[in-house]
Amino acid sequence: MNILFFLTPKSDTVYIYDNDSLGQALKKMWYYRCTEMPVIDHRDGQYMGTVTEDELHWAIEDGYGRSLWEAEGGLVADIRHMLRKYNHGPVEVDTHIEELEDMVIERNFVPVIDDAKCFIGFVTKEDVLRYMAEKSAEEEAMTG
Repeated sequence: MNILFFLTPKSDTVYIYDNDSLGQALKKMWYYRCTEMPVIDHRDGQYMGTVTEDELHWAIEDGYGRSLWEAEGGLVADIRHMLRKYNHGPVEVDTHIEELEDMVIERNFVPVIDDAKCFIGFVTKEDVLRYMAEKSAEEEAMTG
């Protein structure tokens, strides 16, 4: 089944722009009680990666030789090399929900991008697990 049936659209998600400060990003995570959020390019909406609360804390504490106050004002774009883009990349709109089963083992959501690589939303771990459980129950009912 296509993931668009399970998509939480961008308008209903929370995300961080690459030009947000580290402090703003962390405050947004605290406010929405999230431990990770997608990072979106503020110019064109392209998905840049996913940042975790731990990565933000590490970047602020490390400070790159700056005071804690100055480090908190650094931009999310400054820590691009830390974003989990390669470990937790997005999927495209034509992906099937079954393909996400292994992906949600280590993350809370899977970002979805369009043909222009723009973030359009995500599919949650809960949605994938619910689908897999319902599919398994249906298969069991047919054979049982």
